[in-house]
Amino acid sequence: MIKTISDKRIDWLVSHIVKDDNLMQLKPVLAGGSMLSVYRAYRLYDSDSKWGQLERAASFDRLSNLVFEKKIDVFGDIDAWFFKDSSLHSDGYGSWMISDLDCLLEDTIGVPGLPSPLGTDYRIVKTSKWANSFQKKTSSYYSNKVAAGGFVFQAIKKPISSIEGLFKTFDFTNCCVAYSDGVLYYDSALDSAFDNFRLRLNNPTNYKSSGSMSQRIYAGLRAFKYSKRYLLDFSPALSELIYQIYVDTDSIDYSEYQDKVALVNDVYGKVLMAGGDFKDMVRSFELNFKHFTEMKTFRGDYALFLINRKNLEGVKAYLDKDSTSLPHTFGLN
Repeated sequence: MIKTISDKRIDWLVSHIVKDDNLMQLKPVLAGGSMLSVYRAYRLYDSDSKWGQLERAASFDRLSNLVFEKKIDVFGDIDAWFFKDSSLHSDGYGSWMISDLDCLLEDTIGVPGLPSPLGTDYRIVKTSKWANSFQKKTSSYYSNKVAAGGFVFQAIKKPISSIEGLFKTFDFTNCCVAYSDGVLYYDSALDSAFDNFRLRLNNPTNYKSSGSMSQRIYAGLRAFKYSKRYLLDFSPALSELIYQIYVDTDSIDYSEYQDKVALVNDVYGKVLMAGGDFKDMVRSFELNFKHFTEMKTFRGDYALFLINRKNLEGVKAYLDKDSTSLPHTFGLN
């Protein structure tokens, strides 16, 4: 179930993150980590005195918004989708933002600006079949010059029909937050997921054994990223899928990836990945295993099954723990 909030404080938070009225006039659907930061700040600074602290922090513009940014959750890019009836998807105003920009990327190296609605404040930093990314320049208090260190606005090329449809593509309930035209949308289970310190699975497609190993490893690394960022344990359902990925990594035949390009599926589409990087990606996933064993949803039978895997740090330490500390790892609801 999707809930909504319309509040001037949310509008204010969004405006202080995006800081661009021209972009907001395009009525983008901002979703994911940036809007989760907005939602959590709105809930955290829930009194006039607390809100005053946030407004005070935002007033220090000479510090390039650093004081304000330290008051809210960290996020990556500001991801933006557009409804299918948007001018961007009908060759109207701003439609160049979701077009093929390979040539423009090359032509604008060293060029001071981009077409409207972005203009001189932005530069292209990445372009692909699925999205174009633009970085906003900021004034640096420390160097007294314009620096390309602002947020990255990522325009997703695929149109959406509804917020509900967009949320169905997100892998975690914790990420199901979006803002569009003055309304914040969020999954009704969002608060309980954070209150219970759980990274709750929403769309398991990328984690299932029916997918490619590159797809599953990439998804697993994404799960660990969010777990660490928000101090969350995997939900039981997600833990089971992560455990199965660890089981299956033992049977990877790396010779199959030597001369091939693996496809990694994420919420924005499929990303090309050099085959030679796959082994390093698997190793990064293996190095996260100890973090997995420290979660309350990690189960003793996982450790027993993986006990002979020398490349997974933390198995022996988990099994060597005093038995009085183990019950929570077996008694799952």
